[in-house]
Amino acid sequence: MNDILKNISWFCGLIIFQIFIIDAIDLGIHSAYFSPLLFSFFILRLKLETSVFTLLIYAFVLGISIDVFRDTIGLNAAALLVVAILRKYFLSIISERDDFDSMIELDFFNLGIVRYLIYFGLGTMTHHFVFVLLEQFSFNHFFLLLYQSFVNTIIALIILFFIQYLVIKKK
Repeated sequence: MNDILKNISWFCGLIIFQIFIIDAIDLGIHSAYFSPLLFSFFILRLKLETSVFTLLIYAFVLGISIDVFRDTIGLNAAALLVVAILRKYFLSIISERDDFDSMIELDFFNLGIVRYLIYFGLGTMTHHFVFVLLEQFSFNHFFLLLYQSFVNTIIALIILFFIQYLVIKKK
C-alpha cells in the first residue's frame, strides 16, 4: 500500500477508534481516570526518515482534529507537538543511529517487545502527562497526575498492541 494511503488510513482510523469507541466507554465515577489517548501512536510509528517539520505538521493537524471532537481546546495539539519534538530523543534511548532501517515504520513487530514498551511507553506517557498537566493547569496533586498518566499509558499500550497485532502484517 502506498505510504500516503497508509498514513491517511492510520490517521482516520485512530481518530475514529478514539472518538467512537474509547471515548464512548463510560465507567461512572472512574471515567475521569480512564481516558487512554491512542492517537500519539500515529506520530510515533512514522518512518525514521520523516522530517521534524513534517512530524510537527502531522502532530498539529491530528491534535486539532481530536480537539475538535473532544472539545479540549488545543490540549491534544500541544501534547502531540511535545511528543513530535521529543521523538528523536525517545529513539536515541532504544537504539544507536544506524540500528534501524530508515524506511521501516516503527511498530511492535519491527522493534520487539522491550523496545516497543520503552519507546511507545515514553511517547505515550509524555502525551498523557502533558495533556493532563495542561488540563489541570496546576502541579497540585502532582503524584495523582503521574498515576493517572501511568495507568492510561499502560491501558493505551495494551490496546495499541492488540490493534497492531490485528492490523499490521507480520514480516
